[in-house]
Amino acid sequence: MILKPSPQILQQVHAVKPRPPGSARTAWPERDAISAFSREESHPDPPGCRKVFVRDGYDHIIQVIDMIETYRDLASGLQEAYLSSISNR
Repeated sequence: MILKPSPQILQQVHAVKPRPPGSARTAWPERDAISAFSREESHPDPPGCRKVFVRDGYDHIIQVIDMIETYRDLASGLQEAYLSSISNR
């Protein structure tokens, strides 16, 4: 990519870039909903029974959000490297 930049490489970077900003838009409200649900004290379950599973779901959604942001940052870095190599030529 740096030695021989081409438009095809930029297309590949765009293909790898996490396309779904929608998934990030979906993940954040889910995180908030799960967080609110885990704090809710007025449910008929025995204490702590459901909270373990809700907390596990919350951890998973946080991991998804982190992965989306990491991939987006990596793709942005690739785009910047590509544009830098083009401008240096």
